[in-house]
Amino acid sequence: MFAEALQDILGRLETARQQGLLRGYALVGGLAVAAHQVPRATRDIDFVVALAGATPVEVANLLQATYRPGEPDDPLVGVFELRISTAYLPIPVQLLLLPSPWSEVVLEGVEELNLAGQAVPVATWDRLLLLKLYAGGPTDILDAQGLWAAARPDSDTVEKLGKLAKRVGLGTEFVAFLAQQGRTPE
Repeated sequence: MFAEALQDILGRLETARQQGLLRGYALVGGLAVAAHQVPRATRDIDFVVALAGATPVEVANLLQATYRPGEPDDPLVGVFELRISTAYLPIPVQLLLLPSPWSEVVLEGVEELNLAGQAVPVATWDRLLLLKLYAGGPTDILDAQGLWAAARPDSDTVEKLGKLAKRVGLGTEFVAFLAQQGRTPE
């Protein structure tokens, strides 16, 4: 069921990229957390997307999605939403537009992982951890803790992650997260 929906959305995203509407995209959310070997159930598929000279309406039309701009207090610039029909159930898909520094940081840290027999661009664990801290909900914090525990980062990695956190305006949140993990900034 997820494999079918994943293949469908990857095809749509790649078409949008080839047509010059998207600069890139990366899997994030629960499915990405699970791809990094952290046990996690999810009911949807989430990607970060970066526009390339296209309007959200143009992208929404190509992807057959609905676009909703973010509210003033929303950490998202906007979100494209669609449901992909599968043999069993429709799978909700969210394509997230992030503020510029976030899009750059996420897309600089993408690795291709094999999910359900497909090569999928997935946000690296460190970018995903920062996104989870940015979202800040209870499940997001649990995901961040799981990613941290699975990665077991060394001091150099913690230092690099701290710099990335500052770059996207999460320096304070990252220091607080480190303290919860029994670590101090390097």
